[in-house]
Amino acid sequence: MRFSSNLATLRIPAIRQRRAAVQDEGSQLAAIVAASIPVEGSDAQWLDLCAGPGGKAALVAALGGARGAHLIANEIYPHRARLVERTLEHLDNTEVVCADGTQFRWRYLPLAVGIFRSRHY
Repeated sequence: MRFSSNLATLRIPAIRQRRAAVQDEGSQLAAIVAASIPVEGSDAQWLDLCAGPGGKAALVAALGGARGAHLIANEIYPHRARLVERTLEHLDNTEVVCADGTQFRWRYLPLAVGIFRSRHY
């Protein structure tokens, strides 16, 4: 669906009830492209280092879940990490980590290859 303004989206009950969210096309394309890049080796662990508020992480996790991938969604700010948790709570292949991406503990991704997507406080 395309909307002429952000206010137009509020007319949709699912958005008002927080069962759905709006995401711009650029964000959707970035997630779809990232999730479709072929990799060599294991494709089981994905990391999103800047996951807040979680829209792209949810799309990537859904696409990766279909391939058996687990997403680690990292967000540096605790309030945004909570938004990511809320966004991803319906997906069983995700973890949310609240950490500085420049100091990220790679123990969460022992054999990460290719595209990355997480949970830990």
